[in-house]
Amino acid sequence: MASRHQDIETRMAAQNKAEDIFYREFNYKYMDKGGIIYKYGIHSFSPNEEQKSNMKHIPAFIRNTPDFFILFNKIFELVEVKSCSIDLWLKQVDFEEYRKWDKMYNLFFYIHSFKHNGGIKISFKKLDKLIKNNNFKVDKHFDSWKKCWVIPFEDICEGM
Repeated sequence: MASRHQDIETRMAAQNKAEDIFYREFNYKYMDKGGIIYKYGIHSFSPNEEQKSNMKHIPAFIRNTPDFFILFNKIFELVEVKSCSIDLWLKQVDFEEYRKWDKMYNLFFYIHSFKHNGGIKISFKKLDKLIKNNNFKVDKHFDSWKKCWVIPFEDICEGM
């Protein structure tokens, strides 16, 4: 199970696994009923080291493109997948970019906890309200030094 203190490759492997879980769950529930899920976003390719270093020149809004779009019962949604263990470390600057996406389309987060062996889908608006109504710890991510809310996965589940 990846943790925030591990290297980026280990964390991305956990992220990819969480995306696979979300993809399979959506298909299991909705594919036979006409549902559409499409991998979307900038992380659809595997950059080499030089490309990774140049990614900082891509505007933050584009770097924070949601991972999937889904369509079911004529409802279109964007989904950003996050993985965690016990706590979700959510970068504040990234969340503000997601706010822009939510203003254009309904944005949801699928948050998968490997510690709890399960995931939850929550709207941007509900997660935003949860953050505003709680005094979650703020800490800096060790490799980017960006400020993050440290949100217990159980609090997200209770916020539903």
